[in-house]
Amino acid sequence: SQVTSPADLDRIEDDLRDQFGSPPESVLNLLGVMLIRRYCKLLGVRDLSSSAKSISFAFTERTPLGPEK
Repeated sequence: SQVTSPADLDRIEDDLRDQFGSPPESVLNLLGVMLIRRYCKLLGVRDLSSSAKSISFAFTERTPLGPEK
């Protein structure tokens, strides 16, 4: 199933809940990662890294974002 919006995640979560009961937190986290990956692809993000205090993005040349943003 393709995730393109938060509404898609809600639908998938509802389907999982109907079939299997409340999904564990790890499943909910995975659904969130699916949405983040989708947005990263749309924005031309090549790499996403995080630490305890920061998040770094590396963009491809095709990103629709300008360097000032």
